[in-house]
Amino acid sequence: IYELIDKNDTILKFFYDAQGGKVWSEAKQDRVTISYEDWLSHHPVIFYKNSVGEYLVFTNDAYGIGAECGKPVIYLYPTQPTKVSVKVGADISVSEPSYGKGWNVLAKPDGSLFTNSGARYDSLFWEGLGHGMYPNITSGFVVPQNEIKTALQNQLSAQGLNQKESQDFMDFWLDKMPKTPYVRLTWFNTQLMDELAPLFVYPKPQTTIRVFLDFQGMQNFVNIPNQTLTAPARQGFTLVEWGGLLKK
Repeated sequence: IYELIDKNDTILKFFYDAQGGKVWSEAKQDRVTISYEDWLSHHPVIFYKNSVGEYLVFTNDAYGIGAECGKPVIYLYPTQPTKVSVKVGADISVSEPSYGKGWNVLAKPDGSLFTNSGARYDSLFWEGLGHGMYPNITSGFVVPQNEIKTALQNQLSAQGLNQKESQDFMDFWLDKMPKTPYVRLTWFNTQLMDELAPLFVYPKPQTTIRVFLDFQGMQNFVNIPNQTLTAPARQGFTLVEWGGLLKK
């Protein structure tokens, strides 16, 4: 197990900025900001060398980001017209159609959704705070400003989103990317999202694809471990969701 000797190493600066320099305060029952020097004293980033010589990054889970899930959009593709119930393990602040105690819609194979009133939607939209702990950022892609669009398109495709879903994501998020020389892109997959903001869907989809983008503007390139992105094959009733980070 190793730590970095240089306390001003760009990797340490990266994690301090990414995690907001916050630590949980039992007294205030909230996360409070601490200085970079205090943050370092808690051994916030360590490296473990495994049996094949690879260095794995671990961060102190006492730190985290005050964040909200921004515009997650849910698509439903049953194999035949199906009445579907959807609930989210999150404190919903905005939704369309109205969330109430959950959504109940008639979903059709082409992705169109109909509420009890007959209103038609292409997807279910929500924003809010997930009930789970926000994951630590230990990997991702640091991308030059002029390559962000291409990187996002390729990474969405690599995770199994189709052309329409990817374009919907790009229409909403591309203009919200930082204008800094570099941008760090980190994706949360279905497993992480099920921990942060689980979905309760009946009938249960056979295939679920959830992708969520955490991003950070950076002035300089930092070499961080790259993620491996995978896409499950779409089989049977399929649910797809994309979303991104709203920092508080």
